[in-house]
Amino acid sequence: MKTTHSSRSQSHATAVTRSKKLADADTLTRRHADRIALVHCKDVRPEVLKRVRQRDTSLPLAVQDGVFTVPGDGFIDFYAFARLLGEVGYTGWIVVEAEQDPVKAPPLEYSRMGLRHLAAAFGSAGYVFAP
Repeated sequence: MKTTHSSRSQSHATAVTRSKKLADADTLTRRHADRIALVHCKDVRPEVLKRVRQRDTSLPLAVQDGVFTVPGDGFIDFYAFARLLGEVGYTGWIVVEAEQDPVKAPPLEYSRMGLRHLAAAFGSAGYVFAP
C-alpha cells in the first residue's frame, strides 16, 4: 500500500452533525478526496443516536451513553465506504476508532471486532488490509 503525502492539509469531517442531519459521506469524500490523509472509522448505534437526538444530548454525554462503537456494530455501511475510497484512489491509513465505556465494551475485544469488519469491507473493495 502506498503512503499518503505529508503535504495534505489536516481537517476533520464527520457524518453526524449537531444540526441533527446526516452529512452525505459520498459527496464529502468525492469533493475532498485529494485532502484525505487518514481515515478514522467508527460506527454509530442507531437506537442510541435516536435517543440522544430526542433529548438534545451533548456530545460528551452521547459518547457516555454509547452512541459510538467500532465498525460493524452500528449502521454505517463500511463496504460502500471502502468502495468509495477505492474509487477516489485513497491509499492511506485506515484506523479503527472506538469511543466507548471500556467497562461496557472491552477495548481489546471491540478493537478486534472492528478490525475484522474493516478487513472484510476493505478487502471486498480490493484493498490489501494488513493488521
